[in-house]
Amino acid sequence: MVELRAGGLVLYKHRPARVKEINSDTGRVEVEIAGGESMKVRPKDVIWLHAGPMALADLRAPDLLEDIDSVRDLLTAEVDGVDLPTLAEWLYGCATPAAIWSAWEIVSDGLHFSGEPANVRARSAEQVQDEQDRRQRAADESAAWAAFVERLHSNTCLAADERYLREIEGMAEGRRDDSRALKALGRAESMENAHALLLDIGWWTAARVPYAVRAGLPTRVPAADIGATPLQGRTDLTHMTAYAIDDAGSQDPDDAVSIDDEGQLWVHVADVACLVSPDSAVDVEARARGATLYQPDGTLPMLPETLVPRLGLGLATDGLGPALSFRIDVAPDGALLAAEILPSLVRVERLSYEQAEPLLSTNNSLRRIDEVVQRARALRLAAGAIELDWPEARIRVDTSGSEARVDIRLLAPLRSRQLVAESMILAGAGAARYATERGIPFPYSVQEAAPPADGEDGVMPGLPGAYALRRRQQPARVSGSAAPHRGLGLPAYGRATSPMRRYVDLLVHQQLRAVATGAPPPWDETALIERAAEAETAARSVRGVERQANRHWTLVWLSQRTWQGEGILVDTRGRRGLLVCPEIAFETWVNVGDGPTTGTVYDVVVRSVDLARLDLHVELTPTSRASVA
Repeated sequence: MVELRAGGLVLYKHRPARVKEINSDTGRVEVEIAGGESMKVRPKDVIWLHAGPMALADLRAPDLLEDIDSVRDLLTAEVDGVDLPTLAEWLYGCATPAAIWSAWEIVSDGLHFSGEPANVRARSAEQVQDEQDRRQRAADESAAWAAFVERLHSNTCLAADERYLREIEGMAEGRRDDSRALKALGRAESMENAHALLLDIGWWTAARVPYAVRAGLPTRVPAADIGATPLQGRTDLTHMTAYAIDDAGSQDPDDAVSIDDEGQLWVHVADVACLVSPDSAVDVEARARGATLYQPDGTLPMLPETLVPRLGLGLATDGLGPALSFRIDVAPDGALLAAEILPSLVRVERLSYEQAEPLLSTNNSLRRIDEVVQRARALRLAAGAIELDWPEARIRVDTSGSEARVDIRLLAPLRSRQLVAESMILAGAGAARYATERGIPFPYSVQEAAPPADGEDGVMPGLPGAYALRRRQQPARVSGSAAPHRGLGLPAYGRATSPMRRYVDLLVHQQLRAVATGAPPPWDETALIERAAEAETAARSVRGVERQANRHWTLVWLSQRTWQGEGILVDTRGRRGLLVCPEIAFETWVNVGDGPTTGTVYDVVVRSVDLARLDLHVELTPTSRASVA
């Protein structure tokens, strides 16, 4: 189109350049670009536009001779297109370097024309209109985005911002790992920063708890059609009143206790395995969930909700219900002598721990049950069982109002709680013994002995000593072979009393119920342990989310009031220390500096809460008093 010569105009990387020199030996072209910088390039790296001579400073657009739409209409008739100088002539009435460069800028804009310098074509009127509409939408979107970012800077948002905020929610819930909004604000792209931003602008409230979604746990309630509850072939135990003792407000009672005239302890457990058959759709989903997720603001059950009113003990109006009953024979010295298991029909009376507490001295059955379990407890303690005196609280949340109402109540060390706990431990020991004696593949819960204490940790009084003991405990594991559970002081143990809430318990029921009814166990050891391991992996995630949710709502409770109370230092790591506030069963790592030792008691004042990071800032004042915990 033009002759190659020094002083000519070329296109280099979409910008204008002036040819300074052409090396006849190497063929390299030295060009000058805006700002006076020079470089040597290959001929194929440039597109020749005008032979020159010209200067880059002179490339100022001349006035249009014709409007662009008229020229585009004219060019439409040119089937083969035109070259760039011709287009410049039509637009500006000349083909100077400035006119050619200005014509090329119009072509490269892409609205009215398309092509290369050697062949420029007109776009149709429809194409132009579509492109104008697209550009207008892009401009509107850019303006909307800029306004949204400006609102974020001011910690505000509009309902119309939802389409942008969903992306931030995705990062806050761990469903994506990038955030355009956080990037625009210059903040690190993290779940915590996304969560904090959503709280700051008021899009999320404290009632939004993201931890289950972050952990990849199911957030819907399982649903399934379940057949009729089989009542035939059950031993009638309705002559004994069984007591389902639980926290007030519990919605899924799955165990109860009674005692017969011979002094045999009975632990009745909801007969879930009679309806949930091995490897059924309900069973597979329950295994994937691992356990029921209990959060202060709600529960996500492991099993379909329709099972609870049919199998929950004591929920029927007449108190009757199907159970898998464990008959436990306990010797006068507390030793487990024998265990039998049978499907049964039981009559259950529901009590809260608070209601049951005074009955331990007035109700003959509960008094006798307590005597049996206390003998077994004493034997376990003598065998090295560990009991930690650690504060526990019940957290309940009502999110129906404009602000979540959080209630934290410290659990009193009631003997009725101990009665239930010891009865369940005896049932687990009985289940393990029943399986061992009959050679039934069984998921034993095994715990190794804790390592020896370092220094004085093991004998420190109060919470510091309890924490040191807790930290030394080995995690329990599932094993296909019977072995001691050192923490419970038992030669063999298996979890068996919560099949509606824990999948491994359901596995136990599927195995034991089959044998108790004359059928072979559904799983061999390999299949059983594989299923237990899968469920335990999921259950660990559930327990982690429960801890996070409890901490979340405790921090909400603290943020709603000016709280001050006692804190006890139970561990130190450099300048950090683990502080326990017994009044609300709360523990947190804080900066304590150099010098403080475990056992130091502080007056604690909460100054601020960082809900997104599950953290808080406290003011600590050491005291000289001893802890009452």
